[in-house]
Amino acid sequence: MKITAVYNRAGRILAAAIVDGDGGGPIPLASKGTKAGTFEVPLASRELGLVKLCSSHRIDARASRLVEMKQSGKKATKKKKSRGKED
Repeated sequence: MKITAVYNRAGRILAAAIVDGDGGGPIPLASKGTKAGTFEVPLASRELGLVKLCSSHRIDARASRLVEMKQSGKKATKKKKSRGKED
């Protein structure tokens, strides 16, 4: 399975489409500041939907391949704004 993806300098996938044999359907095109390419989807990731695949992977431009993003061990939490003491 392959995808055609448009990505930015950091490798973040901005648009993608699954490449199939019939050549039908929309194909994303690169614009200023982005690049496009066709990439093989790793076997372990082929059952993910396109949205999940794009949000959990990025493009390694140097190796010209799709790679899974590393997950951070810490989750960001929002601090509550402290309000002054109420009398």
